[in-house]
Amino acid sequence: MEKIVAQFPIGKFIEETLHRYIPKYRVDFLMTLSDGGKEKSLILEYDGLEYHTKNPEIVTAHSFSQEYLDYDIERQLELESYGYNFLRINKFTLMPSNKTQTKIDVLNSLLAKKFKE
Repeated sequence: MEKIVAQFPIGKFIEETLHRYIPKYRVDFLMTLSDGGKEKSLILEYDGLEYHTKNPEIVTAHSFSQEYLDYDIERQLELESYGYNFLRINKFTLMPSNKTQTKIDVLNSLLAKKFKE
């Protein structure tokens, strides 16, 4: 069974379930996959250049990860410390590598890979 929740208030959820205070973070999407009695969670973030990079005007497909804002990296590390896996996507990571692929194909492949981890 799969479930996806947009704009999930993960900070509030962690505070209520684990009784730990963290900032009131929201994530773009929280995805859960139940398989054989095991549940896996994945945070999916779509990062626009203008909101998530230090210098949006110079960002390329090769430099995107080096240009993330410190806040985004710290937030990701904190949420990962609670056992959540992250998948960050952007206009570069969704680009098909060949003409037979679509952006949906690329996203499906990225999601399948992350849920196998």
